[in-house]
Amino acid sequence: ALVTVTAEEMEIDRVNSILSRFNPVNVKQRAETWRQAGWKGYDASAKPYTAKQSAAERAQYQSQTYSGGVQSYPRIHDSMKPSLMGSAARPADIDRYSSAWRGHYQTQYAKTGMKYEQYQPAYEYGYTLRNDTRYSDYDWTRLEPEARRTWEQNHTGSTWDQIKDAVRYSWENIKAAVRG
Repeated sequence: ALVTVTAEEMEIDRVNSILSRFNPVNVKQRAETWRQAGWKGYDASAKPYTAKQSAAERAQYQSQTYSGGVQSYPRIHDSMKPSLMGSAARPADIDRYSSAWRGHYQTQYAKTGMKYEQYQPAYEYGYTLRNDTRYSDYDWTRLEPEARRTWEQNHTGSTWDQIKDAVRYSWENIKAAVRG
């Protein structure tokens, strides 16, 4: 069975904790075990397992312990639209900040050879942090370690040092807009 949960970002740790109590299977680990046994991937022409084969499969894995079975992935929800990078979700009102972000990109990053689209997720992340009530009374010094940890867990294609100024710019820009 596959269980999906729709939850606010601030509830993710709690949801993961609850789901972890039920010994979830880490699909990536299970697939690796299957590959080692000769499995090549989905085969549309394969016949379904018989009851006996299903029971043997369950018995084989019952005694094994898998870590990291609960996986969290952001879901694009009705009030959001996909970003140019594809995997992140963008609130519908975020476009009002894109002009300021593009201006910051032009002055800070345009000469680096990286495209605006490579920095856009960082600007959007700053927006998300600014609108997260958990951080409403944080200053940048307090926020940065948590922001870095979360960024590095979810964005393996870029380093924090590459994008942190874009995140901070967005966070401070929106912080000022929210207050003023």
